[in-house]
Order: sequence, then C-alpha cells, then structure tokens
Amino acid sequence: MPRSWIMLLASLLVIASPLPAAADPVLTVESNTDRAGLDYQNFELSSARPDLCLAACAKDARCQAYTYVKPAVQGAKARCWLKQGKPTTSANSCCVSGVKTAKTVVSSASGKDRPGSDYSSFNLPSASPDLCLAACAKQASCKAWTYVKPGVQGASARCWLKNNVPAETASTCCTSGTKQNSLEQARSYAITKWDGNCSGSQRDWWDDMCMAWRHRMGAKGWDQWWNNFSLVQNPKFADPQEETWGADNGSSGWDRGEAALICTHGGHGAATGWSGSMHTDVGHGCKINTNQILAGPASGGHLRFLHLSSCNSMNWDELDKWWMPAGGRVHLVTGFHGFMYIGGRYVDEYEDLANDGFSSGVGNNWIHKMHHVDHWYNAWETVCPIVIGFGETAAAATNAVNEKYNDRWADQAPVWRHVVWWSKCDPDGAGQLPE
Repeated sequence: MPRSWIMLLASLLVIASPLPAAADPVLTVESNTDRAGLDYQNFELSSARPDLCLAACAKDARCQAYTYVKPAVQGAKARCWLKQGKPTTSANSCCVSGVKTAKTVVSSASGKDRPGSDYSSFNLPSASPDLCLAACAKQASCKAWTYVKPGVQGASARCWLKNNVPAETASTCCTSGTKQNSLEQARSYAITKWDGNCSGSQRDWWDDMCMAWRHRMGAKGWDQWWNNFSLVQNPKFADPQEETWGADNGSSGWDRGEAALICTHGGHGAATGWSGSMHTDVGHGCKINTNQILAGPASGGHLRFLHLSSCNSMNWDELDKWWMPAGGRVHLVTGFHGFMYIGGRYVDEYEDLANDGFSSGVGNNWIHKMHHVDHWYNAWETVCPIVIGFGETAAAATNAVNEKYNDRWADQAPVWRHVVWWSKCDPDGAGQLPE
C-alpha cells in the first residue's frame, strides 16, 4: 500500500497558512510592500498612480508580479518594475506591489466600445484608459471593460465594468478590452536514440510515452510544446540562478510551462542527486542534475508540476536533494526510485495520468498509475514511483498531492515536504523502500 511522511525544512520557520486556494483578482494590490528581484522591465510613470503599474503588468503575458515605487525614491517620478517571477515580499513604505493570480492578460483596444453587460461605472481621476483596465483586473467579476473619454458622458472620463463580454463596435469615444486566458502549457522532452555527442541506450517508445501525456493535456485545453532528440540540451533545464548558462525560463526551457515531463536516462549520486542524460552537449556537459535545477515562479518560471520519467529520478537516499529545486516554489515533483521501464504497454498510463489529473490529484495518480509489481505486463519487473509535495505548512504539503492540473493553487515556499511511496517496493537499480 502507498505510504507517506512529512518533513520540515529545519532552516525555515513554519508560518500558519490556509491550504492553497486560487485567488479571485487577476492582480493583487499589496500596500507598503516591495518585491525585489526578477525584473525584466522598468520605466517612469506619467503620474504617481500604482494602478498604472498594475495595468502594465495586466497587459503583459510575461509579467507575473509588479512593484510601483513612489516619486523621489528612484528619481523625481514614480517608477514601475515588471517581474518575470514572484519575488518574496518585504515591508517597505516606498512601494506598492502585487502578483498575478492566474495566467491572464487584460487586453486594450482604442477606438472600440463594448456596450452592455455593465455592473459598475464610475468617474476616473484622470483621463487614462489604463485606470479602467486596472479596475477590471482587480475585480473577479469583471470580464470586460470600456473607458469613455472626457466630455462624452460628463466632464470626467468614465469607466464601465462588465460581467460578460459584449460585442465590440467601432467608436471614437472609447477604449475597451477583455480578460483573456493565456493557456496553461504542458511541455515534454524525450530522447529515443542517442545519435549526438552524448551517449545512451536506444529506447524507441519513450517519445510515445511523453507524447501521450502531452497530447491528452492538449485535449484538456492546455497548450502543447515539446523538444525531442537533439534538442534536449542541459541549458533548458538549468536555472540561471544556479548556472550562468542556465536558460530554463527561456523560450525552450521546461520552467516556461506550468507542467513538464522529461523522458530520458537517469542516474543518481550523493553529491548531485538525480542526473538526467542529455542528447547533445552544447558546452556544459551531457547531464543535468538537481543541483542545477530551480523550478517555479519564485525563480522566474511557471512550473507547478514537474514529472521525471527517468530511472532513479527520486532515489530514496537522495530525496533531500529536491529541497533546493523546490525553492522556486514548484508544487509537486514526481519520479522513480530505482529503474523504470519503457515500452508500448506504458503509453496508456501516461495518457491516463494526464486525463485523470484533471479530475483527481496529480500526485495520487502518479503513485497509482506508475506502480507495477512482478507480472507479465511489466516483464516481471517492479516499478516504484515516488511523489513529493511542498508547502508552507504540513497540511499544505500533504494536500499538494491532491492538486489537479487546473486547480492553480497558490505558490508556496517549500517549508514542509510530503513524500508518498509504495511500502516495501523493491525495484531493480535501488534498494527496497521502507514500510
């Protein structure tokens, strides 16, 4: 039967917090708060209004957090900082900050009206469409907005917030926009034949296993993205905070998606933890290891679910090596203790993982679907899956195995971890797991 245990990261303090839950507004507002770091753009604002900085973040799919800096702190004018991750907060009267709670963009189109479906309207303090856009971003019920220029419906500019998305019409009076979901993305990386400058044993079905998971994620409404064979190179999995050449947050990196699956040979060691084989060495070696990984929004990425279809990706003796990668606030990491196996019979299991991960916990599905014990279906071999959930409290870490792909629970610091495994599972390539 599956077993589990909880561990506290001793160097961190435990702070009581509720179980993860999706927040309502697209962007939050945190007064007297700074979020230093992870900046990709900054600029002066035309007026000292935090909502102008919030609106800039709302319009940019790359932006995950913002910090507004008051005038006379970093220059005569107010300044806006846009961030590609979600840095930790610090109390500071200089600033107003916030984070995106969903992968959403609020659009803006000048010369457009969207009449109807209004639930709120109000005058604006200045003639800026971005103030209306920001008001929509801060309200969960708002699905569209229309800014009306001064002199059309009174002396002041006016903002209309809408609980549905009315049809767009051309009008010089107005600027309008909508909340648009930017699709969650499933990324996969697979190697079947090592015909580059790195070595490995050919496994013809590995890309099919990865692809079955990715295709099912696509059928569930997620965007699909993949790199296979010669494109599997270690900069795509290393974080720039750990290696100067790391590019896991870049266009081809696994931390650019919300869920990622890698299908590659794996090894393990006390110094490096898991080490995954690459296809092609581009100047940084033929392996990626846990010392080089930092995954999730606190490190500039998006990953909530990290899946490792790789031998000894979660060897029992090196589970502690996953504390560091989780510092990026990835929610769940799944892998194997000992050898895992590749073949046509496993393709459906990866498809089922994706399918059922939308109706029940992803971690629970990994534990049950990837486990095999000595029968013909598995060529008389035992496979031992392991799952680690992370959270700010023991309850949150335990509950992480119940998060579904579309839940979008809040990102949490890895203060606690919860490990789930099969009692006494005894694979090739590693020792028997404890009871």
